Amino acid sequence: MTRPERTWETTRLLAKPAVVEDAQVIFDEYASDASVAKYMTWKAHRSVDETVEFLTRCERVWIEGSAFPWSLWRKQDGAFAGLIEIRVGTSTVDLGYALARRWWRQGLMSEAVATVARTEKCSFLASRGSVMRVRYASSMVFAEAFTQRGCHDPDHHTR
Repeated sequence: MTRPERTWETTRLLAKPAVVEDAQVIFDEYASDASVAKYMTWKAHRSVDETVEFLTRCERVWIEGSAFPWSLWRKQDGAFAGLIEIRVGTSTVDLGYALARRWWRQGLMSEAVATVARTEKCSFLASRGSVMRVRYASSMVFAEAFTQRGCHDPDHHTR
């Protein structure tokens, strides 16, 4: 099975698989924030135990190959920024994300999404002959990038 890279970088971010060891910082910076969860399919976590449960799932789906969740860290200072995940379906690959509130409106997630939609991750998506649906949670804009003939920059479809 073709898999995307476990780690990758953008100009300002380092992406690595989401792991249980990061539960406390992810809970503090992101998962417990009702503003982050407002338009998501999940509710803000009330305890770090809920975040541990979520991250346990993240580790499991990497092993299964059914989804690939990465935690995002600022290269400048090592601060946690958010999560981005591609979920593999039978005929689709969905991309979803959420960003810690203090990093909103700085272009970090656009940078991460563009990186996932290009290069070797693009090859992973296109090799599945899939449609990639991108949900821009913070701006409530939805876009679709069709990958049957290659990847398209999802930002192009939302501006």
